[in-house]
Parts: sequence; C-alpha cells; structure tokens
Amino acid sequence: MFPGGHLTTSERPRLRAYAIGELAGAQGVGETTWAAAASPQRPHIHPLYIARYVRGNCKMKVTGPLAPLLELEALKQAVRWPNPSLQAIVTLVGQFLAAHRDRDACAYFAERAGEHPDQPIFLALEGLFQARSAASVPLFRRPARVRDALRKLDSAVERAPGLTTYFRGVVQADLPGMFRRREMAVTDLEWVLAHKDQFPIGLRRGVYLGLAKAYAALGNTKAADEALRQSGVASLDGDAPVFVTDWWMTADDGFRFTTPRLLELAPGVHVAQGYDFSDIAFISTREGIVAVDAGTTEAHAVAALAAFRASVSDAPIKWVILTHAHWDHIGGLSALLKSPHTQVIAQSRFADELAMVNSTMLPFRRFFTSEATPTYTVTADRLIGEPTTVSLGGVEFGLYPVTGGETSDGLLVHLPELGVVFAGDVFMPNLGAPFMPEGSIDGLLEAIGRIRDLHPKLLVHGHTPLTDFFTVEALPGLEGSLRELRAHVLDAIRDSRPLTDVLRDNYLPDVLREHPAAVNPYVVMRDNVIQRIYDQRTGYWLPDGEGIDVIAPDAWAAALDLIGGSKQRSFVRAASVLMRQGDLPVALKLIELGLRRYPRDRKLRDLRSQTLEGLRERHQQLNPFKFIVYSRWAGVDLQPAA
Repeated sequence: MFPGGHLTTSERPRLRAYAIGELAGAQGVGETTWAAAASPQRPHIHPLYIARYVRGNCKMKVTGPLAPLLELEALKQAVRWPNPSLQAIVTLVGQFLAAHRDRDACAYFAERAGEHPDQPIFLALEGLFQARSAASVPLFRRPARVRDALRKLDSAVERAPGLTTYFRGVVQADLPGMFRRREMAVTDLEWVLAHKDQFPIGLRRGVYLGLAKAYAALGNTKAADEALRQSGVASLDGDAPVFVTDWWMTADDGFRFTTPRLLELAPGVHVAQGYDFSDIAFISTREGIVAVDAGTTEAHAVAALAAFRASVSDAPIKWVILTHAHWDHIGGLSALLKSPHTQVIAQSRFADELAMVNSTMLPFRRFFTSEATPTYTVTADRLIGEPTTVSLGGVEFGLYPVTGGETSDGLLVHLPELGVVFAGDVFMPNLGAPFMPEGSIDGLLEAIGRIRDLHPKLLVHGHTPLTDFFTVEALPGLEGSLRELRAHVLDAIRDSRPLTDVLRDNYLPDVLREHPAAVNPYVVMRDNVIQRIYDQRTGYWLPDGEGIDVIAPDAWAAALDLIGGSKQRSFVRAASVLMRQGDLPVALKLIELGLRRYPRDRKLRDLRSQTLEGLRERHQQLNPFKFIVYSRWAGVDLQPAA
C-alpha cells in the first residue's frame, strides 16, 4: 500500500524525475480562466469534444485524437489493479496534466476514491482535477464546484499531509480572491519547502511558481519576483508549459537527470549523480579507488571526482571499470587516468563496440555536451570474456560479460560482500541508443537472469532514474512482462502486422498485477522494445507498404499543399486542430511539411514552437531522449531546479 502523506525514504526516489508539479495549478481556475466561459477558443479543450473543419479546397471533419496516448491509457489500467505503486499513480497524474484532460482525470480519480476511501491521495487528486476543470461547467456552478473540490483537498491533507499538501497549495494559489485561500496557499507551499527533503527536487519549480502567484495576488511584489526567478518561469502571464522535473538541459552542459550530488549508496560505495548525463561510481578499497565508468567529457568527470575528493577521499584511482563503450561512459576517462599505473578493465567485445560507436553515431550525440564530436580511442589493460572474480585493493569483484540489452559489450560488476551490482546500461529503456543499430531483448533477458542468480540487495545503474526505478524489487515483474511482450511482438511480425498496430495494442501483461514496482519500468520500456524488435526482425519493405517507394518530404509537402488549395492557411488550420486535440506529433510533422512550402510563414513557425513546447511537457516524465530532441529543436534550455 502507498501512503497519502509523508514520503518515506524508499518512496522519495520513486517520485524523482516525475512531473507532478505546477502543472497541477496551471490551466485551472485562476483569475483569467475563471471569468471565461468554456469556448472553442480555449487552448486546452478536452480532446474528446473537438470537432473542427480544416478548410482548403475541401472540408475535413476531425472528431477526436488521431493517436491515443498509450502510456496514459496503460497507467489508467495499472492504477486500477490492487495496490498500485505511488510512482504509477504520480506518473498517471503527470500524463493527465500534460494532456490537459482534467475532466477525464476528475472522473477517474473520483472512481478510485470511491473504491478506496481509505486512500487520501485519491481524494486529493479528485479535488485537484475537479478544481482544474471548473471552467468546463456553467459560470454559476463554478463556485460550488471549487468549494467542493477544496473540501476534498482539505480532508485529504488533514488525514495525510505531504503530497496532498502540495496539490492543495498549487490549487489555492491559482484561485480568485473570492475564495480567500491565498494565505493558505502560501502556508501550504512554504510547508513543502520546509520539508523539501521529502519531495523530488524538481517539484520545487512548481512550489516556487505557486508562491509567485500567491505572493503577487497578496501584493508582495518583491517576494513574488524572487519566487518567480527560482521557479525558472519567465513570467506569470501567458500559457507556457511548466516543467516540474529533476531533469535539466543547457546548450553548454548538455542534459542532466538531476542537480549535482554525491550519494553513498552502500558502505564505501559513492555515486556522483548530476555531474553528467551518466553517473560515475567510486568504490573505496585499502589500496585506492575503483571507478566505474567515466562520464561524457573530461570536464564533467573532473567535477565529479572533485566532489568525491572534497568529501570522501583523496586516495589515488587505481582501477577504472568500463561497463560498455558508449561515449557517455568513456568520454571523461582521461580525467581518471592521471597515474600511469591506473588500469582500465572492460569486456572482451569492447573494441568492436567502440568501433561501431565511432563509425555510426549521429549528431544526436551532441545533445549531451556542447563539445565537438570526437573519435574515441580507448585501450583496456584487461579484457573480461567470461565470468571472473578479481580482488582489487582487497575487495572482491565479480565481473560478468553480458550481450544486452543496450550493447554487446556489457559488463556487470558485482560486490558480493555488499550485495551490490553495477548494471551499466543493461536496462536502458530504449534498448540501445535510439539512433544506433544496437540493442538486444534476448541479451537483456539473459542479463536479468544473471543478475537474479547473484541475489543482489541493490542495483546501481549508469543513469540516475534507472537506479531509482529499475530496482531489485521490480526485476521479477519486469522480466516476466518483457518475456510476454517479446512473444507478442514476434507473433505480430509473423502475422505481418504493421508496427503502428502493434504499438496501439497497448500491451500490458497481466503478470504486472502482482508486481506493482515493475509497472513504471515496463511502461517506460515497452514502446521502445517493440520498435527495436520490429526494426531488427523486419526488412526495409514493411507489411503496410512503407519502404517500397521512398517519398521525399518535399514531395509530401507539395501533395498536401495541393490538397489544401496551395494556401498556407490550410496547413495552419489543420495543425491548430491537431494541437488542440492533443495530436502533437502529427501536428509537428504537418507543420514541418508546411514550412517546406512556406518557410517564412510566421504562424507556422509560432505553431511549431508551441507544439515543441507541448511535446517537451509531455515527455518530461518518461522519455528523456524525446525531451532532449524536442528541446534541441525548440532551441530552449531548462535550468536546474533551485
């Protein structure tokens, strides 16, 4: 069971990297939206009620979203199962918020609250979405609807303060003065800051934005300006998405999963997180330090090592174990090899993988740092081709080669005395970098079996969210569900089913019912695994005809322009409808094609920016690679949380 109030030590990391924040207050019942009746012009109308015409030479009626939100629908089903995990609930909240499906969410959590009256979190979420959807009812009914929502939030906070307090705070911060809740909003949100160690770092963005709204409404301009600055939001005006994630990304620093910190995850085992896209581990022995992986750049590795030196040890680095040959695990190696006596250990296939890295990488690699793309040269002093036990500085290490799931040169590192396994990127949700020809579901399942046989107490991965979510407790359910998914995809391929149909199956194995901790890891991996298997088991002519004739984007743009009567407004109208109903990827594709015909059109460029912001908002929970790509295309940064 999950609590509705304070977050335990084990639960805090499970919330990390999930957007649950000021999204909860945005687009709700603030001064602007309160007075405005629901109308076709509102920017976030529920997708199921969309019916618009796209006018060119023809009329096309659009009655709803063209593509379902698969993760949202899967999580709705999973949270209906017995004893859902708090991380699954919170992730579902974020998906509802990003999709602006407030009425749907209100009905859903009202159902959950009715079936589980002992769980205050469901009551709080019903109140949250009831308040947010107030603008969808007639004006004279709104005050009563909001007051009823506040009663639910008050009850939930009284029974279980904590996350419920945060939700009440952001709702109150967005209310008009007639409800006399602004001081209470400040109290709630300042309480969250006072207990910030109980909450994800990224949640502070939402707290500060809520405080900025409340302070501004109370006339405290100085406090409002400072809170707004710390929120990272440019202005209280406008309708820009709000990001409440631990992630951050700048052109100079690349992408990071959290703010920099050094954690001791086991006695003598420290992990530097947030100094790089990848994490770097330091294991203390009586003869020196064993480092596991080296980050993306020398500068990032230097910063991580300096943090370790400042607070733990200035002992020399005697060994560096590389879990695989990807750039984000080897790029900073020179910072760790200051002594000629430092030994580098890697898997026997390391050189082959490195050769592929150097020959096939795409410019997406630059999203992780502003530095120029180098050619990597790494020579390992010792190669591991079979399970091997070594003593490094008096500490026993088990080294186990694996061939998946991300690369063929994976190396598991086991500390049997502590029950710790370093998994590298074996569990990378994309089953290999999505822009590289790699990844193996069979290798992943083999690696899970190997890890299971080691009976670890703790899994440490190469990236912070993997360590947080892909835990020992999640492994049994994840293994079973991935085996079922693999069989499902292979059957679909044998039946010549198109990839889009397989994805829309929204396959959720029943084994997850008994393993709530595996739900989020499975949902994060599922579509990537499907695409990877499909890509590896099919040719370039696909069952639906894709690939038989390759048509250039300019030709598609010209054909669509012909349909639209050779008028740019046809692209604008259609893209606007698609955006309103939540079909953001389709809208972006249409806009990009429109810009090929009308490259200087300001309306299309503005729509492109809005669509990219929406896609960043949508993917801030579950897909860092998409978030990185859309952020780069939008040309925008996300600063670290205050």
